Amino acid sequence: MLLASLKRLLTVAVCVLSCLGGLANAGPIDNPSVVNTSLPGNQAIAGLSSLVASGNGEKLLHWMDYPAATGYVQRISSAGVLSPTKMAVPVYSYGISTDRVGNFTVTSANANITLYDRNGNIRTSSFRPHLNASAALTSMDADGNLSIFYSTSVNQTSALALRRFTAAGIPLGNETQVLAPIANTVSVNTMVSDAAGNITVSWIVVNNSSSNNLALYMQRFNSQAQPITSPTIIPSTLPGARDGGVLATSPQGSFVIAWNSTQDGLTWDSYVLRFNASGYAVGSPIRLNQTTQQSSPQAHVSMTEDGSFVATWRMQATPPATGYILYARQFMSDGTPIGNEFQVDPGFANVFYANSAIDKAGNFTIAWTAANQPVSDYDVKMRSYKLDTQPAITALANGQPAQGLAGSTGSWKYFKITVPPGIAQMNVSMTGPAGGDGDMYIRFGGLPSATAWDIRPYVNGSNEIANISNPPPGDFYIAIYGYIGYSGVSLNVSY
Repeated sequence: MLLASLKRLLTVAVCVLSCLGGLANAGPIDNPSVVNTSLPGNQAIAGLSSLVASGNGEKLLHWMDYPAATGYVQRISSAGVLSPTKMAVPVYSYGISTDRVGNFTVTSANANITLYDRNGNIRTSSFRPHLNASAALTSMDADGNLSIFYSTSVNQTSALALRRFTAAGIPLGNETQVLAPIANTVSVNTMVSDAAGNITVSWIVVNNSSSNNLALYMQRFNSQAQPITSPTIIPSTLPGARDGGVLATSPQGSFVIAWNSTQDGLTWDSYVLRFNASGYAVGSPIRLNQTTQQSSPQAHVSMTEDGSFVATWRMQATPPATGYILYARQFMSDGTPIGNEFQVDPGFANVFYANSAIDKAGNFTIAWTAANQPVSDYDVKMRSYKLDTQPAITALANGQPAQGLAGSTGSWKYFKITVPPGIAQMNVSMTGPAGGDGDMYIRFGGLPSATAWDIRPYVNGSNEIANISNPPPGDFYIAIYGYIGYSGVSLNVSY
């Protein structure tokens, strides 16, 4: 036991050094592509919560086909592959959330919420969180329960509330008032939950009596929907009206908000601001666009588990060109930029409502509405990337071992296999000669480390086995850590 404890301490210490090195600059996984390839134009992304990441490495994209009067949800793998299966949902729906295995919710008109399984079958029929609810957003926790952030409209007043429900739509406790009824117009913007179930919401208040009539607010709640912070105006340090207010969170609870700001109603800038898990701002707002422009940049943001984040925004094309070009930039958890801003769809203008989503391993997808030239119809487009700080990852295939593996003391090597639904058992085996000691770490949905893993056989030598019954569908990551330098090792996954 003492030796095992010492081994663990040494593993953690070495990981702090080695896990930060050897990073690969991977860049884009694919080129921009049209999602609605088999349909005519006039398809679009509807809002700020149309692309979300599941805990299994997949992303779910929600878009609307207006000519067919229906909406669709499609899966995108961590490798950027769009599933050909389109799962039909109500056409006028404006938000989606998902759990760790790909079950999802869709919110449609009048705050009707429907729960679906990962195959698009209805699990819970449509229900409303409140009789007078007018709009709603949801988030799903690890147990499949829902947190619902919604607005109500009664007698020309608007209010906001938060309430938790089971996956069957049964209330868990009373509602929490977020904003008491006021005469101004209010709108729910975005909602995120961390691994502990803590909730952060954002909303906009439209004050028609003010020249800067758009005010953006944020508030943080615990897993029981009780306030952690008071409502906070975003940002308190910059004047002017704000719109947007897209939130993204890490599993540990740190989060970031992106918004658009104008002081005169004519020119706009976009910003992001970081917060710690207690809900307090960290640092100053970071301006995204380098040139002030004459329309909202429609900023969006997504965050991975280490706090790194990706921001997107649109910029006016340089005359004589017209329209708006989509840009993105990566940032470290402390707000330091990773490289320069880049164009997501070079040479194409007129983009609207870009969304982004990133998984725990650092694979991210950006999706947007593209207006065709001349502007007569619209398409939904997407492109996938890897964070530039993502280490090299070797893809494995079922029953095909990776052989001749070697690593020095303190090194980490990463592998990934994507498991389909309905598998009864998955077997992971590492074999190697005597004299070395490679330790195998396995984690679902994210890169393993010395402190984050689901399975670790942890025996002496480089011969380890892990058998997983009924593995959930999605990405399993396997790491080999060199407790002692090793060579001639094979790694095999079969199911």
